[in-house]
Amino acid sequence: MLTITKVIGVFFSTTGNAEQIVLESGEYIAHNLGVPFESENFTKHDEQRDVLTFSEGDLVIFGTPIYAGRISNKILSLVKNMFQGNGAFALPMVVFGDRRFDNSLVDLASELKKNNFNILAAGACACAYDFSEMNLDRPNTDDRKHREAFCATVVDKTFAATMPLDDLEIKGNTGVTGSYLSVADSGEQAAPIFKAQPVSLEKKADSSGVGASLFPMGSIKKADTVAGSFVKNNNDAQSVLSHTEMPGQTNTMPVISEFFL
Repeated sequence: MLTITKVIGVFFSTTGNAEQIVLESGEYIAHNLGVPFESENFTKHDEQRDVLTFSEGDLVIFGTPIYAGRISNKILSLVKNMFQGNGAFALPMVVFGDRRFDNSLVDLASELKKNNFNILAAGACACAYDFSEMNLDRPNTDDRKHREAFCATVVDKTFAATMPLDDLEIKGNTGVTGSYLSVADSGEQAAPIFKAQPVSLEKKADSSGVGASLFPMGSIKKADTVAGSFVKNNNDAQSVLSHTEMPGQTNTMPVISEFFL
């Protein structure tokens, strides 16, 4: 039996999808374990400053979105530098709305393991696609039922498992090494996603500070229109598919949640 004294939901969630998945899953697991539930949001730039330290007995439900089948290089950097497990348990969860989750869940679980988290289980959850009108009804009733069944099994595992935990086998494209390679369903081609190039509409800026307070990477400053970094790719590709064009050319399979125990 594993000793769980607290469940913490931690998420990076620009559109609310990862937040919803983490909070619903964390509250369910905490309720059924009879322990407190807390949450930590590291989406906004001013929430990305302090190192969060966990301890044995904590179960951290850790959720992020994915981009072209991978965890953003910027988000992975935050995971690497902001979170220390110290023997805590982790349940990495990614959210996706197009095609499949590729290597993203392996990316997140591997980084958490490096930071001394024990990986208890993992999940890739279908949600609405942020860059188009695809899958706007996700997560639907069936998605929620499947996720709740997964969470119930996680609770059961805490009673049945002993330390040290066996290595968790998580589905992923182990042959993909670069960031942001959108692998075609055939597996024959990979289309790198080009660096994001922001367009600044200075005439529409009203110096309210709203953008500066909400932009995750701190790229909008109160004194400037655009500065800093973006969630983007580091490849120097000369031709790309836009986020809105890509789904129509690569999405030939249903978007299905998958869970690993």
